[in-house]
Amino acid sequence: MNPTISSGGLSAFRAQRGFTLVEMLVVIAIIGLLAGMIVPLAQVATRKRNLARARAEVDNLALAIDTYKAKKGFYPPDNPGHPTTNQLFYELWGMVLQTTPVNTANPVFIDTFSANETIASNLLFQFFGSGGVVNASADTNEIINFIPRINAAEIQDINPLYNPKNPPSPTLNTPVWVFATPAAGPAGGLPIAPSGQAVNVIRYVCTNPTNNSTTYDLWVDLLIAGQTNRICNWDKDPEIVH
Repeated sequence: MNPTISSGGLSAFRAQRGFTLVEMLVVIAIIGLLAGMIVPLAQVATRKRNLARARAEVDNLALAIDTYKAKKGFYPPDNPGHPTTNQLFYELWGMVLQTTPVNTANPVFIDTFSANETIASNLLFQFFGSGGVVNASADTNEIINFIPRINAAEIQDINPLYNPKNPPSPTLNTPVWVFATPAAGPAGGLPIAPSGQAVNVIRYVCTNPTNNSTTYDLWVDLLIAGQTNRICNWDKDPEIVH
């Protein structure tokens, strides 16, 4: 007589024996297939998000620069030959000029963005090739703020000597702010933050611009999937830079 296994016994038997090798390979194959479908979709979503954010940042800065020009009759100064290090933040935010008998030769500028930080003219020259800020005055009523709202992620410090743990000093130990985007840019030519990471600065040129000959060039490069995508004010669509 052949032995029999009850239905309950058969279930217990199957539970005890676990998955077969074939079943495990099928599960792994399904997981791999799903991952292969999800990862590209996630990359596309990330690319679109980064491009959209960079486009919004460039457009917002362009609006502020145009308003600056309309109010003052000229564009904010750039740093000729060095578009990745420009003082747009200080020009568009507006700075309080502090002059005393002690710092007459090296005026100090105060911003109200972060706890009334100060930056001296010699530090401005070191980073931006400029000895001062045009949109600055000892009279706060004369200062125009062209960017009343700033997201902390939209600016980065490029002074590698700045140490927030030490008392700030306008001549050396102070942040030097630039407009930047959090997304990574192509390697080379970018300023370095105190963290040691490259800062993807929004570039600005008003002295002999290449693309907008009568106004200014404003752009930022994003490195996505090995390609450099340029978000700029002379083309509404991203440019692929080869």
